[in-house]
Parts: sequence; C-alpha cells; structure tokens
Amino acid sequence: MSFVSSQFQKDQRCRFKISKPLPLSTGYFFWLFKKNSSYTNAHSKALVELWETGLAYFWVYKLFSPTVSRADQCFVESTRKVSRRAPIQLSDLTSAFLILGIGTGLAVLSFLTELLYSRFRLYKLPSA
Repeated sequence: MSFVSSQFQKDQRCRFKISKPLPLSTGYFFWLFKKNSSYTNAHSKALVELWETGLAYFWVYKLFSPTVSRADQCFVESTRKVSRRAPIQLSDLTSAFLILGIGTGLAVLSFLTELLYSRFRLYKLPSA
C-alpha cells in the first residue's frame, strides 16, 4: 500500500486499487502435520496462544500497515447507487437459457450416440 500512496503523491491520480482485507475473525490458522505427529499438540497450543494474545491481529493490521501517508482517495469503496430497482427481463437471462440449451443438446446427442453404438454392437455379426 505504501507503493500505491507514493505513486499517488507523485502523479496525483489513482492508478491502483486495493481490495478490502479479509477480517481475521472469520479466518482459521492451522498447520498440516502427519497423522499422530508429536508436534500437533504443541503447535495447536501455540496457535491458540497466538490468537488469544492478539499477535495475529497486530501482525496483519498494525505492523504491516503502511507508514507512508495513505492515498485515501484510492482506497475509497465505490458503491453503485441505483435510483430504483428494475425487474429482471427475459433479455437478462438469455445467456443462462443459451447455456441450458447447449447442455441439453449435448446430452441428447451423447445419449443418441450411445444408443446407436449399443444397437450396432448388439446386431453385429460375429466374424468367423
């Protein structure tokens, strides 16, 4: 983010955007170990202590946040404002029906191909 703010200070325009960070409260911290590993309990306790002391939150949100002044104009969430809700029309669903039609057509084609193949194999005379 400090690169974005330095570019904004240099050019006075936003050339980059940043996504919203994921909240840590919904995430999980884990390590993968072999089944019945002797390290599993020790690492589980260490991760719980890390979470309870708030170090994970500090590392992600405080320590790695930019020290250079942020370009707040570049990080503002742009929300689309709709004056009124418009009902869905059939033209909005054209692609969904097109995909449904293509899928149905391919399913029928493969079914007929398999049907013809099985009948051809059934009536094929054994070569003597």
